[in-house]
Amino acid sequence: MDGRITCFTLENTALIIPTGLYPVKLLMSRRFQRKTPHLDVPGRTDIEIHGCNRAEDLEGCIGVAEYRMSDYVIYESEPATNAIEEALEAAEANNEASMVQISASDAS
Repeated sequence: MDGRITCFTLENTALIIPTGLYPVKLLMSRRFQRKTPHLDVPGRTDIEIHGCNRAEDLEGCIGVAEYRMSDYVIYESEPATNAIEEALEAAEANNEASMVQISASDAS
């Protein structure tokens, strides 16, 4: 966030979000029944940023956590999701737009 590394991310390799810059805002999640960060990805719906542990737990969303165990496993998601959600809440309170940059990574 704001040019600094805040967490590790994970995606299901079968449903990778294309490289690009995407608007993100807090919206109600049908899955989690609370507000979560949602990316506006053309041609896709309900792309959320939320906590997870394994890539196979994701259905097209981005999983976040504080630590990375391997290319397909991360853990300690609550601090990461809280930091992201707090930053988005602050930006929205100031009427600021938020963006997420998706780029390719070799996960090393």
